[in-house]
Amino acid sequence: MFNKFVIPTATVGNLIVNGRLTLGENLADSGGMSASFAALKKSDSLKIALPELTHMTPAQLYYLSFAQVWCGTMRDQALKRQVDTNEHR
Repeated sequence: MFNKFVIPTATVGNLIVNGRLTLGENLADSGGMSASFAALKKSDSLKIALPELTHMTPAQLYYLSFAQVWCGTMRDQALKRQVDTNEHR
């Protein structure tokens, strides 16, 4: 399943994620997200005062927060090195 993720780059071509290399990290991330989202739904912290984001549901804010962690840039060569060798990508 994770072997289908392709990262297009301008200088080193399309990078294909090695699902076997990242499997443990993928499972850990998925389990952690499931557990933390379940905990959020059971908590009283769903009523957070964020006036600019009142149009969003708590679930939307949760996933937006998760996605924001991954916002960033990396040079193509560094990204290729990560994809080829690092289970955390």
